[in-house]
Amino acid sequence: MISSSISRFLRRAFPLVFGAIFAIAANAYAQSLDSHHPAPLQAGENNGTVDNFVGNNYFSLTGGPGAVTIVVTYKSMGLLGNAQRSSLNIELSDDKHSWTEKRTISSLASSNTAKLVGNLKAPTRLILSIMPPSGAWCAWAATTR
Repeated sequence: MISSSISRFLRRAFPLVFGAIFAIAANAYAQSLDSHHPAPLQAGENNGTVDNFVGNNYFSLTGGPGAVTIVVTYKSMGLLGNAQRSSLNIELSDDKHSWTEKRTISSLASSNTAKLVGNLKAPTRLILSIMPPSGAWCAWAATTR
């Protein structure tokens, strides 16, 4: 009697649990290592970790027409709890690479921020490249407005 009740419950609950897991996974943030297929940035704050063993991370977003602001915050993760000065390179361009804006953010123990501001005349697909420093892990956050 008890086992048949549990069996019925599981048959009814499985589709709901599977659906919830699928919905959570579908909204998970992704990082792309392929510059030809960048991962889409979500609205608001996006966070990630990059390291020099894997390489650059690429993201895309559509901005404009009008003002576009991208803020990238970087904090070196250090080595064994010790602060380590390192620099994170960021690059923003349109998908045709007709222009490129580059910034370097340095960090020791505290986080640092770089702001990329532009005024686009038409809706434009933008590619954001996050290039990790040599020999270090780093955590970053990008906010789009």
